[in-house]
Order: sequence, then structure tokens, then C-alpha cells
Amino acid sequence: MTPTADPSGPQNLFHAPVYDRGAMTPHVLRGTVGDRTFFAILRAWAREHRYGNADTAAFVSLAERVSGRRLRALFGAWLHQPGKPSL
Repeated sequence: MTPTADPSGPQNLFHAPVYDRGAMTPHVLRGTVGDRTFFAILRAWAREHRYGNADTAAFVSLAERVSGRRLRALFGAWLHQPGKPSL
């Protein structure tokens, strides 16, 4: 199965992992850090990247900074590994 963060070319850009797991990742993040922290992460993301752009690594760094937690394993499992992790 295709890793979400690396669809390996335009032929896989619209495959299920990109959409399904990509959408599930914020949900798992919310369950991990809690509602208050999750929405603080989203507000910080919008504030810091308004009128610009950023990448996944920037989001992971911001989520770790705002939450005060190490989250690289969570994002690695959900975005960079083939196959869907169990919930």
C-alpha cells in the first residue's frame, strides 16, 4: 500500500491512502493531544502560515511545539509507513 506522504507520482496522487489516511491523521492527532490542544495547533497553524504555505514537516514541528509532546512516531505511522495503522 502507498504511504500517504509519498504517493510516488501523479498516477497515485488520488489513491485512497492519500485521502483516507490523510484525513484520518488529524483525527488521530486530536485523540492523542485532546481537543483543547488540537484546536490550539490548528489556530497556530493558520496564524503562522496565513498567506503562505508550508509542508508536513512544519506541521509536525508546530504540533510538537504547541502540544509539548513528541509526535513524530504518530505522524510517521500515519503518513510515512505503508498500510494503515490500527486505532
